[in-house]
Amino acid sequence: IQSHGDHDVALTKYRIAAAATPESPHLWNNIGMCFFGKKKYVAVVDCLWLIVDNAPCFCIKHKPCINIVALLYLLSGTAW
Repeated sequence: IQSHGDHDVALTKYRIAAAATPESPHLWNNIGMCFFGKKKYVAVVDCLWLIVDNAPCFCIKHKPCINIVALLYLLSGTAW
């Protein structure tokens, strides 16, 4: 669903899944990517923080999260 650009339907399904497994970093990564597709960058940052808080090792092992961090860095225009 998400890969076809239907972010709203994907978000609805992810919200149902989040009720059952709220600490899943994979789930929050997918939710964040949906928000990214909708250009809702503040929501992307919220999802990223949930991943970092619940599973910091996920960001090191999985490239989608690293891509989000890199994007946030580029959008912010600030140095680390």
